[in-house]
Amino acid sequence: MIFIALGVIILFIVGIIFFNVQVLGSFWALIGVIIFGMATFLSLGSAIGSIAKSPRVANVISMIIFMPMIFLSDMFLPISAFPSGLQPICKALPLTPLNIVLRDIVYGTPLDELWQLGIMAGWLIFGIFVTLKFFKWE
Repeated sequence: MIFIALGVIILFIVGIIFFNVQVLGSFWALIGVIIFGMATFLSLGSAIGSIAKSPRVANVISMIIFMPMIFLSDMFLPISAFPSGLQPICKALPLTPLNIVLRDIVYGTPLDELWQLGIMAGWLIFGIFVTLKFFKWE
């Protein structure tokens, strides 16, 4: 988690210095949502690691899951650009609400989409449950 936090800090410093990025919303809300997002994805990574038979298999499974999620999560294309049958799936992915809430905070817009954190909380609980169910010390 420390390495992720350092990566996020470096990313923001580079954005502020070289690209004139300005955070118009609450800095503390931004930090809180980033920490919540890290916890969510760490729980999902732990779930994958607890199910996989080896680290190599865990890496393959995580790439199969996370690479499409990055593409489908409103990061590069708006969800409205996808076929209508795919849009509910895009909205249910854990990265989509994280993108929406972080974007609202950075742009300083009202946090009307704060309910989206409930979707992330569901994924966090799911990841913890799967990890606790399948993790074995060997």
